Amino acid sequence: MVRIWALAALAAAIWLLSVFGQARPGALPADAPLTQFSAARADAALGRILGNQAPHPVGSANAEAVRARILGELAAMDVHAVTKTGMTCYSQRRWDNNIPCGTVTNIVAGVAPGAGKAILLLAHSDSVAAGPGAGDDGSGVAILLEVIRALKARGIEGGAERPVIALFTDGEEAGMLGAAHYLSDPLQRARIGAVINVEARGNKGPSYLFQTSAGNGKLIDLYAARVQHYATSSLYGEIYKYMPNDTDLTPMLATGAVRFCCYRRWRPCWCGSGLPPTAKSSWA
Repeated sequence: MVRIWALAALAAAIWLLSVFGQARPGALPADAPLTQFSAARADAALGRILGNQAPHPVGSANAEAVRARILGELAAMDVHAVTKTGMTCYSQRRWDNNIPCGTVTNIVAGVAPGAGKAILLLAHSDSVAAGPGAGDDGSGVAILLEVIRALKARGIEGGAERPVIALFTDGEEAGMLGAAHYLSDPLQRARIGAVINVEARGNKGPSYLFQTSAGNGKLIDLYAARVQHYATSSLYGEIYKYMPNDTDLTPMLATGAVRFCCYRRWRPCWCGSGLPPTAKSSWA
């Protein structure tokens, strides 16, 4: 009986969050100030990236075409980017000894120089084989491109408080292979101070600060101070623990460094986590 009441309370809490947690800022049009994030500009970038809207799973010719279009978008903004290809495997205990492996090609772009640990902007460029991946995660890729464009309009390429790197991973749908490949390089792994992972679930709905790591108090305070409408709850992360899903954030978290993640739809949000005890002083 206690379990039934507990499940009923959980269902009621989820319903209340879905009903009363819908406040969000208006999307900016294509003629918004260049220093601002524009949903319309991101939407246009999504159209250019998708091209013929064909599925582009890891290893396919269509995936290569999508990467070429992303590289073209970055080149048009004068952002230096390279591709890194390699074979990798990734697994977790709860996957019942399933160990996916594959050859992936990531795009790594240097958005801004700076001192200390880097902020990693993260989205995956591949899709499932059954669809064009416009939401998951083409929207995330387009959002990162618009964020990069807005940051450059603000002059960030001249130097930032911390380095900013954009990572467009391959093979996320096959088992977070691109993220695992990036982290397999100890030099790249050591550079990361924080991650903003832009992901999508479904094809509509508001943007959420959905998942964070432990010790995230300071950056959650930063999020609360910088947004007009909160779109988060500690309940989301707890529910997610019981869902059979993963994102590129999962291997990032496994490194022991701090990470944070947004599930979003066309609006920028900054979400965060805490830092390892040895690094806290450098982020004060």
